[in-house]
Amino acid sequence: MLLLIDNCTLLQLVYSEGYSQQLVALENFVNAGNVSIITHELVIEEWKKHKEEDKSRKLKKLLKPKAIPDLETISFLPSPVVTTTTHLDSQFEQVDKLLRDAKILTTPPAITNEFAERYKNGLAPFHNKKDSLNDWEIIGSAGHYCVINNIPRLYFASSNHTDFASKIDIEKTIHPDIQNRFPEVVISYFRDLGVFLKDLNTVILPQKYLAYNLVRNEKYSYKASVKKNDLDSLYYLFKDTYEELSFIPPYILTRYHPFAEPVKSYCHFGLFTISYVRDSLVSLFENIEINGPGKFEIIHETAFFGIKDYREKLEYVLLRLTNNLIFNLEASTSRNRVSVHYTDGTFCECVKCSYQRLEFLKCLQILPQPLSSIEEKFKNAYFHYQFGNYNAAARLYIDLQQEALDNNKFIIYYLCFYNLRHLARFLDNPFLTVELTPQELLMIKEIDPIEECTKLKARTDYDLLTFIADGDFFKGAFESISEIVIQIDDSYYSHLNGGHSTNSHIWNLIQKFAELDTFINNNFVIYDAYSNFERLFELVIKGLFASHAMNGTQNSALEKFDDYLIGKIIFYADKKNIFKYFNRYKLKSLAYGSKRNSKDSFINLAKNLLSNEKEMKSTFALSADKGNSYFYTKYNKIFDNLMAMAAVLNLTEYELNRFGNCLYQFIKTEKSLNHTGSESITSFISSKGKFLKRKLLDKLTDFFLKNIDTYEGNVLEAFVKCYPDNTVEFFAYDSIIDRLRNESIHYNKEADIRLLAVIHLKVIPEDKVIIAKAMMAQLKAKPDFRLFYLCVIQDIIKLNRKMLLAYLDEIEIKPTEPTLRTVLTGWSDKYNRRLDDLVNICFKFNINTKSKTFIGLAAIDTYYRWLFDMEGFDYAYFNFNWPNHYKTKFYYERMAKSKKLKKAIINYLRSNSHPELEKTLIRISFYANT
Repeated sequence: MLLLIDNCTLLQLVYSEGYSQQLVALENFVNAGNVSIITHELVIEEWKKHKEEDKSRKLKKLLKPKAIPDLETISFLPSPVVTTTTHLDSQFEQVDKLLRDAKILTTPPAITNEFAERYKNGLAPFHNKKDSLNDWEIIGSAGHYCVINNIPRLYFASSNHTDFASKIDIEKTIHPDIQNRFPEVVISYFRDLGVFLKDLNTVILPQKYLAYNLVRNEKYSYKASVKKNDLDSLYYLFKDTYEELSFIPPYILTRYHPFAEPVKSYCHFGLFTISYVRDSLVSLFENIEINGPGKFEIIHETAFFGIKDYREKLEYVLLRLTNNLIFNLEASTSRNRVSVHYTDGTFCECVKCSYQRLEFLKCLQILPQPLSSIEEKFKNAYFHYQFGNYNAAARLYIDLQQEALDNNKFIIYYLCFYNLRHLARFLDNPFLTVELTPQELLMIKEIDPIEECTKLKARTDYDLLTFIADGDFFKGAFESISEIVIQIDDSYYSHLNGGHSTNSHIWNLIQKFAELDTFINNNFVIYDAYSNFERLFELVIKGLFASHAMNGTQNSALEKFDDYLIGKIIFYADKKNIFKYFNRYKLKSLAYGSKRNSKDSFINLAKNLLSNEKEMKSTFALSADKGNSYFYTKYNKIFDNLMAMAAVLNLTEYELNRFGNCLYQFIKTEKSLNHTGSESITSFISSKGKFLKRKLLDKLTDFFLKNIDTYEGNVLEAFVKCYPDNTVEFFAYDSIIDRLRNESIHYNKEADIRLLAVIHLKVIPEDKVIIAKAMMAQLKAKPDFRLFYLCVIQDIIKLNRKMLLAYLDEIEIKPTEPTLRTVLTGWSDKYNRRLDDLVNICFKFNINTKSKTFIGLAAIDTYYRWLFDMEGFDYAYFNFNWPNHYKTKFYYERMAKSKKLKKAIINYLRSNSHPELEKTLIRISFYANT
């Protein structure tokens, strides 16, 4: 549990008359791992500021002479008493150590920014006095820390009840203004730290469960892991000690025999290898030759003499080592290395494996089936959570607790509590119908993972449970991955300058993430839906893409993306981050290294997701929680990531067409693709559409043409761009022209005109004429400037000068006074958008803007006098923001013809900084040379 203590209570921990029993008790709880102290840099400052003053005061009190007793009342004089002060120094040092070991916070911007509003409204801690900024920063920062780290409860000790306590209960209730600010965190307030420690000892953690009173379970000791031979020791570890876990944290495994020595062992897990293991263990596996999935040979049978069922045990141990990401063992003394990477080659159809292959329909058919084993029930509860069925998951966990306890499945028993506590956050959703009783919901909200693991200390592996309870499995991974990605990113920018990198960076990154991912998913621990997990995976993508960008250079790098990495990107990524880092590191494609026929290949994942979509949704509806919208959100995210990976992977033409066919079958039945889904299809087609066979491309294009009202126009535009110019005969462009004619339809007219312009490029000459005639007829029947402008600029129709002059004549010339904006920024308020567009047409067709037609229009603003005659303009009146106002090819081409303009810009930039103008000069120079 997390405890925050303010400065006034810290000072009260130091007693002058003797050692503080509260300080001793607090130290015991901290050392036992029951309490973690959190503090703030402001508390540290206040402690340092007041410590010496308080120490001096207590010392003075301690050394104050005692009153002389009345001689008549006693028969003897008291013996001289020597006053010692060492206990004071010791106690202050103890508090210093507690603060040094604590998590020290700084005030985040979000809390700083709230100060003014809370101060204005008199919200606690500003309800009694206004000089409580430090108090707000301390409690606000702690609450914020708990929220972002998914910590459900904060314990807070402060004698300052006027600022922090509720008026109703100043002893043990936080002020509602503070609690309401952090609804995700239960803040347990104590005015008296002694009351907190007493409650901790008798109520929160009953005496029989206190960590320092319970002896660790001997089953989880080095001594217990030592058997007659190394194979039996390994078999015992996997089959007996940790039978409840599919993945055992490697740091825990490496403390046992036969990996470690009994004393001074240096076993280390890294790069999928346990190094510095006992030489005899490496020698054991050197007697085995692994020849492929499900195949291994024993070279020297004598090495296993006297071991019962050694072949079966070997296979079991090899599979468990591999599933635990241990692919190699390296000897401590000889430094010999042996591979233990082994798979049985079987195809698993359980709910977990089906889910990882995106076979959601199969999962939904498996989940309702009756189960007998505790392990299968526990697994099903986890996948109900993955599908957003939080009620079903919670019910399974609640019902499973007693059964797990009765069968001595203490790790599963604990994980039921842990997962229920996390489910409480998802169940606390106003849009979800909660099917638990109020008592059950309250119970799971109040679960304290630290408390539950402490209760089990004598029954199972306490180190493992605290590793879970404290969130160390995630914190350690996040810190390591953050550091590794910084190193990879540095290597990337170094290699641009001819530097070198090390291959260990990328494999360390992959191993660290695989460790976290396997621990969560193979042990069915609820954690992957939190935002901090999303942030971690963004770092993973950044590191993978940065490393891959160095592929083919002298630097060590990620050469290919395998099925594991592709699958995890599809599940966990945000498609924006895929394209963000793909573009940042200037990647042209991602090399794909896969066993193309494997069940986990990208094409098979696509096939699994995109087929059976209609049946999958109907099956889901039968068993989904009421109000469950989570799964569809997740489904759409996975779809987007799948399309993004199809766009960036270097798939073969055969694979791309298989993917395209899957997509076609999908969109024929899927009628509710969201906006981002349309965007994802557009990204894929823009990148890979040119590799699709003509027959498939025709089918897809025809589908989107016929369903143009359903999908974004950009999707169809992307398909059309895949065709060669002047070759297409079949486009049904009449529907688009009809939309442009029909004013009753509310749609994006400009998107349709852009689409028509793309189609106009692709169709045969005869159809170009038909389109042009139709648009001219529409413009004559009902003049529409925007339609006219876009059709002319896009070359759908030829320029009609009569229409051009008519639109020029419609422009009103109304001189206006300069505004404040004009004076302050230099930007004109007199720009006329329609005139800008018409001038763009004039520049495109080289129409003389110095003619009489434009003389009157030049009166609108000095800007237009310059625009119509750049070479004849007096540049003493020039505004250097003008060239950046209307950025088109034709404007740049016209500006490129003016020597006076270029000279004026160059002279200006010699003594002034103007980044936008510098870019404009580059563009002008480009067009001057073309």
